[in-house]
Amino acid sequence: MKKLFLGVYHPSVILTYIGVVISVFGIFCVNDLYLAVILLMIAGLCDAFDGIFARRYKRTKLQEDFGVQIDSLADLISFGVFPAKIYRVFFSDCIYVSTVLLSFYILAVIIRLAYFNCTADEDKEHFTGLAVTYSAFFISLYVVLCKYIKVLSVIPIEYLYVLLILGFLWNKKIKKPNIYVRIGFLVLAMVFIVGDYEDKRQENRKDNKRGGRLCKYNQVFISQLIRQNNPEIYIFKNLFFKAAFDIL
Repeated sequence: MKKLFLGVYHPSVILTYIGVVISVFGIFCVNDLYLAVILLMIAGLCDAFDGIFARRYKRTKLQEDFGVQIDSLADLISFGVFPAKIYRVFFSDCIYVSTVLLSFYILAVIIRLAYFNCTADEDKEHFTGLAVTYSAFFISLYVVLCKYIKVLSVIPIEYLYVLLILGFLWNKKIKKPNIYVRIGFLVLAMVFIVGDYEDKRQENRKDNKRGGRLCKYNQVFISQLIRQNNPEIYIFKNLFFKAAFDIL
C-alpha cells in the first residue's frame, strides 16, 4: 500500500523530532537567556538518547539510513542555528563581529555533519574532533559558571565559540566520555539554570507587588491633595482617578 506522506515516522526517530521541535521553539519564541539554555540542554539530552533509543527497535535499511540523515539535519538546527541565535540575541554587541563569528560557526557545523555523512570513520569509543552536540554542554556550562564564579564573566563568550569552531574541525581522536557522565553534567547544569530562572521569576513577582502598592499609595495621595485644594469637585475627580488607576 502506498504511503500517504513522505518520510519515516518510526518510533526510533521520535526523540530526534522532539529535539527539533524544542529547538525551533527556542529559536523563534524565547527571549529569556535561562529559558533558551534550558531548551538547548533538553535538545542535547534528546540527542544523547536518540541513538540508544533507536537501537532498541528493529529497523529496515531505509529507516536506518533515514535516521542518519535526519539526525544530521536535526543537529544543524539544534546545535548550529540555536546556539547562533543565543549568541546573537543575548551576547552580541557588534553586528559585524557576530555575523563573521556565527557564519564560521554554522559553516563548521555544516562541514562536520556533511563529512561524517559521507564517511564512517568515527568509532564507538572515540570522536574525531568535537561532536556538535557538545555545544549544548559548553554553552550551558559557561552560563552557569558565570553566574556562580564572577571572574569568568570577564571572559568573552566569543572565545568559547572560536574554540567550538576549532574543535568541530579538529582531525584528532578524542575518547568519548561515558554517556552517564554527559547526561549527569547536563542535568546538573539544568538544575542550576532552572533554579536561577525561578529566582528571577520570584524577583519579578516581588517587583510587581511593590509596583501595585506604590500605585495605591499614589491614588490616596492625589485624592487627598484634590480634597484639600478644591473640595467642591473632589467627588468627581476622585471617581475619575479611581477609574484611571483601576485601568493601570
